[in-house]
Amino acid sequence: MFHIGKVVENIAINNSRDIVKMTVSLDSEVILNVKPGQFAYITVPGGKAFLKRPISIAHNNGRELVFIYRKVGIGTEELSKIVIGSEIELMVPLGNGYEYLPTKNYIALVGGGVGIPPLWELSKVLKRRGNVLDIYLGFKTKTDIFLMEELSLYGTVYVATEDGSFGYKGFITDVISDVASSKYDCIFGCGPLPMLKEVKKHSNLFTKGLVSLEERMACGFGVCMGCTVDTTRGRVRVCKEGPVFPLEEVFIVD
Repeated sequence: MFHIGKVVENIAINNSRDIVKMTVSLDSEVILNVKPGQFAYITVPGGKAFLKRPISIAHNNGRELVFIYRKVGIGTEELSKIVIGSEIELMVPLGNGYEYLPTKNYIALVGGGVGIPPLWELSKVLKRRGNVLDIYLGFKTKTDIFLMEELSLYGTVYVATEDGSFGYKGFITDVISDVASSKYDCIFGCGPLPMLKEVKKHSNLFTKGLVSLEERMACGFGVCMGCTVDTTRGRVRVCKEGPVFPLEEVFIVD
């Protein structure tokens, strides 16, 4: 599960310069085992952060994995300083991703902030399976926007900013009911808890829902029990049983 990868790209990709795209070259055997919605546990170089950082897998091109993260503290700040050609240690792939991958359905993908990256790989896979995708992306302001062009290759993209500086003004969940031409067969969501809570309130707009939860993690593989959440089947570990769960199973409290 521990692997050594080589960093081939590590650059800011939004105008706010706080969202970073890291591309890592890995053995093909590792790449082949990755599923949409899984994540990696990445060792922070330099010794300034004791714990590894869990980062979702944004894209898999068959040779490299792409990770997209926000610089929010010491750990991610140090990750952003890694130079091209450096080797990094990571545990990958971890967690249960999006196991339900329908064919020829009408599907909505909803993402907010750093919950957006996993939707990149997911949208690629769903499009290959003949699905029609509406992709909803929520940001605070125009300079935060990223991945809009990449995701537009796979479906119709709708963007909302809280301040109205780009696209719809307000929260992205408010846009869904205005856009949907009919009831979605399935909705996939990933983002902050308040957004997922609003997605759940729109259950009349979809038949099936799957969401990826964000929780702080210490070990990354289920030993420490630090990322447990309440579900209809009891307390489960986001890093092990998740991060993806059926929407009806999770109790979302912001």
